[in-house]
Parts: sequence; C-alpha cells; structure tokens
Amino acid sequence: MLQLIHQDTVFDFGAAISLASDVTSGLDGVKAIYVGGAGDIKVDLKNIADNSTSTVTFKAVPVGTVLKIAPKKIYSSANGTTATNLVQLG
Repeated sequence: MLQLIHQDTVFDFGAAISLASDVTSGLDGVKAIYVGGAGDIKVDLKNIADNSTSTVTFKAVPVGTVLKIAPKKIYSSANGTTATNLVQLG
C-alpha cells in the first residue's frame, strides 16, 4: 500500500480523480485531496452541525498541496475546477 506523510498525518493513496464530469460517488472515506496541477478546486462540503451542504471554491491551489477536506462532491473542469492531477487520499 502506498502512503503519503504530510505534516505528521499519514494518508493512504487512493485513485486519481477524473474530472470529465462532476464526482459524487467513490468519495466515502476521502480525508484529503492531493493537487498535482495548480488551479481552482470547487467542492461541496457537508456541515456536520446541521447536515447542510455548502459549495466552496478553493482559489489558486498550488502544486503539491494536500487539502485536508472530505468533499461530498467535486465539480468537473466544465463546472469550476481548473486544478488537475487530483488524487484522493484516505
């Protein structure tokens, strides 16, 4: 099993994320996203306080960033995500 250690947190590598369309399935267990190509990342995040969902765009995320988020949806390149080579980490 491949692992990534980032700021004292160990992540298991998951599959690369295809952004041909919005991603809503296969995100269970995702704890973070590795960004291989700089750009914006548009996601839906769940608010645990009231179970609502909010859409958030992380702007100008640099190469090599590990976003410690558990998205419920990742928007496609046609719908707002411009970052590339995203890998899910669990």
